[in-house]
Amino acid sequence: MKIAHEARSGTGTVRVCFDDSLVLTVDDRGPATRYFKNGVYNHGSGRAEARFRNIQYWTR
Repeated sequence: MKIAHEARSGTGTVRVCFDDSLVLTVDDRGPATRYFKNGVYNHGSGRAEARFRNIQYWTR
């Protein structure tokens, strides 16, 4: 699963892909004041690894 949020002034776009196939494109709900990130930040040298399971997509 890949999620891309293209934040712009005004309304941005959120795109969701499964197995590299685009399945959803929607406008976001206003200015980007927050962001989400699943992964690792700069931690110096050496190996960095992140694993995820049971990811759920929630909507209202």
